Amino acid sequence: MTPFWIRSPVLLVVCWVLVSITLGIGGLLSGMETILPGPSALETLKRSTGEQIAFEAGLEPTDSLFVIVGHKEKTFEDPEFVEAVASVVGRLKHERHQDDDYPLFESVRTFGKTVFIDDREIYVSKDGHAQLIQALTETPVYATAEKFDELPKLFSKWEEEHPNFFIGYLSEGTGDNEIFDLINEDLDKSLYYTLPLTLLILLWAFRSWIAALIPLFIAMISLIASLGISAFFSHTWGAVSATAAQLVVLLVLAIGIDYSLFMVSRVREELRRGTPYLDAVIRARSTTGMAIVWSGVTVACSLFGLLVMDESILTSMAHVSIVAVLFTVFSTVMVLPSVLVLMKRSLEPSSQKEVKVVPWVKLSVKHPILALLSSIAAMLFLSYPIHWLRFGSTMERDILPSSMQSSKAYELLEEYFPNAVGSNFWTIIRMSDDTEEEEEALGRFFDALVSNHEVSGPFEVHYSEDRLISRHQFIVKGNGNLSTNQELVEKIRSQYVPEILRPAGIEGYVTGVLSYVTDETKRYQDRTFLVLSIVLCLSFCFLLVAFRSLAIPVKAILLNLLSTGAAFGLLVALFQVGLVPGWNYGVIETFVPCLLFSILFGLSMDYHVFLLSRIKEEFDKGASTAESVEKGIASTYRTITSAALIMAGVFFVIANLELPIMKQLGVGLAVAVLLDATIIRAVLLPASMVLLGEWNWYLPRWLAWLPKIKIEGE
Repeated sequence: MTPFWIRSPVLLVVCWVLVSITLGIGGLLSGMETILPGPSALETLKRSTGEQIAFEAGLEPTDSLFVIVGHKEKTFEDPEFVEAVASVVGRLKHERHQDDDYPLFESVRTFGKTVFIDDREIYVSKDGHAQLIQALTETPVYATAEKFDELPKLFSKWEEEHPNFFIGYLSEGTGDNEIFDLINEDLDKSLYYTLPLTLLILLWAFRSWIAALIPLFIAMISLIASLGISAFFSHTWGAVSATAAQLVVLLVLAIGIDYSLFMVSRVREELRRGTPYLDAVIRARSTTGMAIVWSGVTVACSLFGLLVMDESILTSMAHVSIVAVLFTVFSTVMVLPSVLVLMKRSLEPSSQKEVKVVPWVKLSVKHPILALLSSIAAMLFLSYPIHWLRFGSTMERDILPSSMQSSKAYELLEEYFPNAVGSNFWTIIRMSDDTEEEEEALGRFFDALVSNHEVSGPFEVHYSEDRLISRHQFIVKGNGNLSTNQELVEKIRSQYVPEILRPAGIEGYVTGVLSYVTDETKRYQDRTFLVLSIVLCLSFCFLLVAFRSLAIPVKAILLNLLSTGAAFGLLVALFQVGLVPGWNYGVIETFVPCLLFSILFGLSMDYHVFLLSRIKEEFDKGASTAESVEKGIASTYRTITSAALIMAGVFFVIANLELPIMKQLGVGLAVAVLLDATIIRAVLLPASMVLLGEWNWYLPRWLAWLPKIKIEGE
């Protein structure tokens, strides 16, 4: 019986398009529930024992808005300056909640408007050309982003009325809003550049408009559906990380276009051999289609390793990415063949008349030892900077893009009010009873904290109704990535609390930005190896079953480790050592190595499956190992190179976005893909296969029970 995808291709394609667009529109209308994981996120706060105690006592952490008003020539005593500051204070006092008629800020403090007798030192800069305003709100810090949404309009209007003054404002809520806006702008920008670049590469690969547009069509429809599914997912399984949508775009475009490229290339190859058109499509679906299924499953399995981190950022990214990858595989294998059936003879045969051996592949086959040693040396050289790798947060205010208003405000704070700049942390204290002994112990605890010259505070103190539980805000100079600041957190927990507070019957906890960065850095340092191990084991098992060979999975893992190591090394050199101006962040984002490693292993296995399956096909026909390698690489080289260029192009676009996290992820992926498609596939792989000879296909007798699965490539 004729399969449905051949009998009714129009119906299948139309249904697929309608379902995908419906999912996309539905997701757009419902909106994607996103969160910005960080120290002020509700989920983060609830994980902390100290915050749990504070929440029960009604001491939720609140946000503070810092506003810097200044003039390059006039000082704070000038009447025009006084009027400008009074104008800001008045607007903030009268600002209302969007959903009710209550004031947004419970109090607004500045020079002459506080309970302090001498507040000039706090609220006026040393040179007198800037004044600090602090607006306090009772809104919890995790909810201020929505409440502060209208503040940019307030300050924009003030700037129009006071053109000669400068102003900057900073808070957790306003900063989060800017990051959300930046992520959305970056998403639009990535599509704006990625699609034309991808089309150009496809035209180079196929020399045909029709053949080039087919992969783009499949990928775009898959992307629409994937974003819609991700939106529905966010409402049912919980909000996803704000950067998850960017990752979905990145993966679906790269994988969707690559898989479609492999399928279309196989059809054109069959047509060149003289195969009837419909038979060519059937042949491509049964061979390349099967390889695509296994490749997609491998990518999904690699991403599955992220779930063991038990962290909201990676968990949400893994969930939506796995769904997007599997839907893209479904579209390529189940729908693309029907699209090709509808094309009839519009799809031209491949213009490549004969298989040519790539020069450096021939050199690798003739001189395998030299090729192997020189390539390994080059990859190890690129990997060398890994030993400097430092985990940290790239979401610190002094690292975020300078185009952000928050970053400019932070620079103003550094310039005019250096004591108010740094990484904040809270101490949460629970006393058993308000005795003189406890008060004395608490005093010694705070004296020990501020005896460190880098610590200032407490700036804010809040008490529970019975005054037994309190929250105190401190600031330490520098950001949370500094080792000295992270050591301070450990010192509070391991020394100050057990030696000073506990003997007096007092419980003490440290939370806030500094605590969050310290804990997240340690968490990823401790669990990254576990994630890497799971991904390696899954990849090994997949290749062992797919090729029934012990050598192939071991070799594939070693080769992929080389390309990944080189990518990590370049990441450290570029973003931590700072070889590129403006990219010196001092740290690599905590979750980037895990995410990068998982994605790379999945993507590199795509090329490995397609290439090795073609080499195995030639070997099974009776060719020698050297001949099989040359023919297999030559027949897949153009397609794999095109696929790698498309992936690298997508990733380099991501690398040029403003958010530091996306820059690091984009550069790492792009570099690794290019290394994988060139040095690994064209030099190291052929050289190692020639040296191993028939041992490439060795399978011990005790593994003969493994299922036999036929996978054919491009």
